[in-house]
Amino acid sequence: MKTLGEASVKLRALFEAAGKDYFSFGCFRDSVFEKNGFDKQSFYTHPGSPVDEDKYAKMISDGEKLLGGYPLQYYLSCEYFCGYEFYVDENVLIPRPLTQAIPEQAREILPENGRFIDLCCGSGCIGCSVLKMREDVRGVSADISPGAVKVAERNAASLGVSDRMTFLCRDVFTVGTQNAEEVFGKADAVLSNPPYIKSRDMEKLPENVRHEPETALDGGADGLAFYDRIFEISSAVLNEKGVVLLECGFGDEPLVAHIANRRGFDVVRAEKQLIFCQAR
Repeated sequence: MKTLGEASVKLRALFEAAGKDYFSFGCFRDSVFEKNGFDKQSFYTHPGSPVDEDKYAKMISDGEKLLGGYPLQYYLSCEYFCGYEFYVDENVLIPRPLTQAIPEQAREILPENGRFIDLCCGSGCIGCSVLKMREDVRGVSADISPGAVKVAERNAASLGVSDRMTFLCRDVFTVGTQNAEEVFGKADAVLSNPPYIKSRDMEKLPENVRHEPETALDGGADGLAFYDRIFEISSAVLNEKGVVLLECGFGDEPLVAHIANRRGFDVVRAEKQLIFCQAR
């Protein structure tokens, strides 16, 4: 029979040998303990608490998995975004702090009783956060991945916003100006954090990021494959003076702004990987 203290010693040895720096040892150990039914307080107050051999082996195996690059968020099945807890798994991109600028801007911009469309929605973090911030608005969220749509639906239910969100499993490349309004309806804003990693850079991503779905990351040869289509859809669905809020790759702001101008949008802001445009 092992103890929590012995498990902690073994996990520390693994952690130090791996030389990881994207989380602290305390976060690493406490996450493994929590996942296996031991809260960190149990360790601090009773380090001699017994742990059976199977549970001990599972904790060490989990530690090796995390140190091998498996994302902590997938391991714990959650990530916080805009102050809300979201369920995440390998079907969806893990929400990043950078992306929070989109729902925060949408909260201020959307008109009373407004409606938005969230394209490439993934976990639903953007759309669900907007609905939590603004109880008067409604939205449509769409993603090409059935698994991602299920995750987004789960998050909408847990956050209590399902009644104001419609979910669609849809590839944006099958939607154009001719059928966009039929598919999505009219809206006051189009929001999106589309895939924008250049295909040639996919192999250079950190090991933990490579566990995330390729379809949520790969933005084509130049990283811009999705933007022209998003603006094409937006031109067909937005109400007068409607807005587009997008995230883009670092340094790609001028390129996305040029696409927006070509599609008939005025660029209000293009900096810090956020593109804010308004329909003319």
